[in-house]
Parts: sequence; C-alpha cells; structure tokens
Amino acid sequence: MWLVDDRQAPTTTVRGPSATIPRMRICTRQRADEQGAAPPGRLLALAALLLTAAVTTLELWAATPGWLLPARQRTVDALHWTKEHWLSATAITTATAVAGVLVPFLIRWLDRRHPKLTVEQQRLAQPRLVMLKRVRHKWITGVLEASLAQGERLACGLVRRPDAVDLGARAPYRPGRPPRPFPESTPISQVFDQVGGGLLILGTPGTGKTTALLRLCGELLDRAEHDPALPIPVVVNLAPWARERRPLGAWLVDELADGYRVPRRIARAWVEQDALALLLDGLDEVAAAHRAACAEAVNAWRREHVAPVVVCSRTQELQALGARLQLEEAVELQPPSDAEVGAYLGRLEAAGAPLADLRAALASDQELRELLRSPLMLHTVALAYQAHPAPALHAPGTLAERQARLWAAYVARMFEQRPLDPDRGATAGKALGWLAWLARALQDHNQSEFQLDRVDLDWLPTRTQQRLTRLTLGLAFGLPGLLAGLAGGLQLGLWVGLVSGLTGSMRDERARPNEGVRRSAQHGLLGGLLAGLALGTISWLAYATGAGLAGGLGAGLAGSRGLLAGLRAGLAFALVFGGDAWVYHYAVRAALSRANAAPWRYGAFLEAMAERLLLHRSGSAYLFAHQLLRDYLADRSARPTAELGFDAGELSR
Repeated sequence: MWLVDDRQAPTTTVRGPSATIPRMRICTRQRADEQGAAPPGRLLALAALLLTAAVTTLELWAATPGWLLPARQRTVDALHWTKEHWLSATAITTATAVAGVLVPFLIRWLDRRHPKLTVEQQRLAQPRLVMLKRVRHKWITGVLEASLAQGERLACGLVRRPDAVDLGARAPYRPGRPPRPFPESTPISQVFDQVGGGLLILGTPGTGKTTALLRLCGELLDRAEHDPALPIPVVVNLAPWARERRPLGAWLVDELADGYRVPRRIARAWVEQDALALLLDGLDEVAAAHRAACAEAVNAWRREHVAPVVVCSRTQELQALGARLQLEEAVELQPPSDAEVGAYLGRLEAAGAPLADLRAALASDQELRELLRSPLMLHTVALAYQAHPAPALHAPGTLAERQARLWAAYVARMFEQRPLDPDRGATAGKALGWLAWLARALQDHNQSEFQLDRVDLDWLPTRTQQRLTRLTLGLAFGLPGLLAGLAGGLQLGLWVGLVSGLTGSMRDERARPNEGVRRSAQHGLLGGLLAGLALGTISWLAYATGAGLAGGLGAGLAGSRGLLAGLRAGLAFALVFGGDAWVYHYAVRAALSRANAAPWRYGAFLEAMAERLLLHRSGSAYLFAHQLLRDYLADRSARPTAELGFDAGELSR
C-alpha cells in the first residue's frame, strides 16, 4: 500500500470514550517510578540518613575552630539551639511517636495511589505490552514511517459523508445536502474521538486512506502505552475474510494468531472482552461477491460489542453495496485541487526536483490532470519523470491505458536507480515477471500480505504441477514412515508417514520473513537427534543383552543394529517434530522456481524489491507498495515479460 499524507497536524492527546476492560484498570509500580514517586522504604531510608548526618554535624561543630567562628557564628548558635531543644530525649520521643502514627497512613496512601500488581494482573499485562510493540513494529515502523521517509506527500482534506453509513434514527440524513467539510488540517484522530470510535474512512484510489488509518493507529498506540485501560489498536485487512466467511469474532482470532503470532487463548479473550480497537482496512479488496456479506459481518459484530471499529474502503465500491455499515460517522478524503497540485509541484521543485516536462503536460492536458488528481499517482509520476523527458504523458489512450504506462515508467525508474546484479541471474525482466506472478497469486487467494512461510501447493501455477509435487511429497514422506514401520508395524508406520507428511506441522513463531520454516527445521533437527540418540541407545542395549555381550562379534553386531535403529527413529521423529514442514516448504519453492514463477532465493528477492519501493515489508510479511501497483502487475501477468515494456527505454515512450 502506498501511503500519502492525509493532512494530519500534530495535536495534543484527546481521550475520547472507548471500551475498556475493568480488570486492566491498573497502574503499575514501574509507571510510578517513571513519574518520580518513590517507594515508602526509600523514603524512610532517606529520612534516617538525613537524621544521622544532622547528629554528626552537631557533634563536630560542638567545639568550633576559632578561624570559623566569625563567619559561622550564627549557624553554630542555631545548631547549638537545635541540639539543646530538639535532640533531647523528650523531643526525640515525641518525634518518634508522631512518625509511628503517620508513617502507616503514608504507606497506605502511597499504595492506594500505586497499587501493586497481582499475579493475575501481571499475567494479563505482559501480553498486552508485547502486542503493542508488535503492532508498532509491523505497521508504524515497517510501513508508515518507511513510506513517509520517501518524501513530501500531498495533503487531502476531509468532508462528512453521513449518507454512506446507517445512522438509524439517531441522526436522520437529509438527501441532497452537500457534504460538509471539516476545518482545514483536522486530524482523523479528532474525528475518531468525537464519535466514540465508530468511523468509516472513504476515498478514491490513492487519496491516502491507509495513511489516515495508520496515523490513527500510531496515536492510539501512544495512548495505550501510557494508559493500560485503553484498548489495543490492531490493523487487520479484510480481504482474507472472503475465503471462509465466518463470523467476524472467530475470524479475528485466526487473524491475530496468524498475523501477530498471538496464542489463540489470549486472542479469543481479547476479542470477547472488547480489548481491541479494530482498524479494518481494505473492505473494497474483499471479493465483490462477498463484499456485502463482509459488511453485514461487521454490523453483526457491532451489535454485540462496544469495541472501537474503523473501516477503510474506496468510495465507489462502498456505494455499490446493498447494505450500509452501522457506524457513527463517515468521512471522505478529497482529491486535491489544481492550485494544491501546483503548490505541491512547486515545493518539489524548490527542493531540487526538475519537473518542467510534467508541469507542461499538466497545463495542456485536462484528462491527465484528472488522472493525476490522486496524490498517489501525482507522487508516482513525479518520481518516474523527475529530470527525465516525459513524452509518454502526452501519448493518447484510455485512462486505464495511460495509468498503466505511468506505472510501467515508475517501475522502470526504480530499477534504473537501483539496477539488479546480472551476475546473480537477476534481471529487470525476470524480476517483473516474478512480481506479476506474486500479484496475481495474492489476488487469487484474497490476500494483501505475502507470508513466505505460508506458500502452499495451491500457489503453484497449474494443477499438473500441484499433482506432481503432491505425489513427490507423498512418496518422500512414505519412506520415513516405512522406516518407523520396520520397528513397530509396517502398515501403520507407512500410513502415519504419509498423513503426517502431507499435513505438515508449521510452527507459528515468525519474527522475521520465513521464520516459521526455520523454527520447524530447528525443532525437527532437535527432535530427531534426541529421539535417535535415545532409541539407538535402547536398541543397542537390547541387542547387546540378547547377544550376551559374548565377544567382539556380538558387540559389533549389536552396535550396528542400534545405529540403524537410531537412524530410523531419528529420521522419523525429525519429520514428525517439524522437519516435514521444512521439506514441504522447500519442495513447493523448488516447484515454483522450476515453473519460473519465483526465484529460488525468494527472501533476498523480496528484500530487493522492498529496497526499490515496489514492496513494503510489514513484520514478517510483504505487501505491494499500493493496491493500484499490484492490480497493474496482476492484470499483465498473463502476458510474456517481453510484452510488458519493462526496460529503461520505457521512460522515453
């Protein structure tokens, strides 16, 4: 997703009404320390230290040196008076009694202000802190900040769209009334606070809907990190909902488990207790046949829960829905005016970007001005044609054809600025072909994010390749099953080997790309080594005992049999404990590479595309820089790479 500015100026934090969990309404002792509140024990120790220092000073100054008397006479007199009147037995006894009465009340008062966490509260607070860090790393650091660092974005204003949501009888909308704009520079977080969290964000492609959503997520993260009573903001793309079309709550549990690596037990508790602020992106990316059902699933969730919900969608796709979302407010990001476009290009030129050809094309072509009224497309063209001639901007064609040429120029410019290394077998043409296949595969699987360790057999381009790879895997996994069967039942071992091999045992620990496969390999290796060592030793002892340890020949025969038994058991257990998932994954990767759908070193390729601003890395996942770029590549994926017009010469066409 390409991110563009949505005119959100920094504002002070405003805490709007939000759903909370009563038992999370706690203030930790660590937070008290950060704010400067000292524990009672430290206060008492400090008081004792000061008292000791005072007594020591009085004793030392009882016989003051003569050379100090003129300058310190008044101080000495005051200290002597204090020693005589306040350090008497009566004064000390009185002070001790008063302290004995007041200190318990002071301790109780401090504990009430900063209550200690119970064991249960500590158990609940730790996953929350981890989740906040994961959301920030995945979406703010990985996507929002990386995109905003690429340069200035054109700002977009907000208008109210009450006709786009179902307000019920609370605030009937009068048809025909023009949309009311918000004051200039109104941040989306202010609207969110005013309506209590039920918000719909609309806009045409490229106006910055995702940017608005992620900016809101960043501010909600800041609030939640300082107030444990506030819900955890989570960004979820709605496109995968169309695969199974389940109730939103059950589907969210799976998305949290797969996308954020949250244990299902914790994810289910968060969902049921309204501990999350749901930021749902990409309603327009849901398959058209199921988009209305997805909107109804969101409405059903809203009727049963009070957690804040924000939904993003393109305006045209939402208007085509039969049902409206039951949210409190709808806002639409407005395309920039001609004056705003001119001012934006002026700022780029002032920063050193030559854009004379682009300005000339915009001045003489009304259709081009309409095409580039999207902040995304304007930024894309500014990057593609900066300091380059732009005759392609004047080429005739439909809007779709002209937009495709602009994307082709942008992709070509990205590879011109950072060429690939041909010595490693990577060329721009091959890279574009691999990107086109990935774009089509994501569309076919109703996904916006690509997880490398989630590549499955159904990602292979043809059914014939899927069947051949499945047969190869079945035979490969049948062998360890056969080996295990030799030790305890041939038929049972073969059946277990085939079933466990084809189902896999992928681990859900993904802190970086392909981490799940690495973890599976580590678990399989460890399990195989331990099982092989243990069962090999047991088999050796059994054979040695049977042979009676009679001579070297018996011991050698027992040792060889034990070694074979250990190897059989180690291989079988290695597959059961995760090795099967590793073999499965790389078998599919090998089939994709043979079909020229993907490179063998897929992780390095994805990182290279992220460096060229064609992909974004979001945690362990990758996603296209914008849905429009993904759609452009997917629409052309069926054509040969040579027909894509992908080379440096595209800049002059």
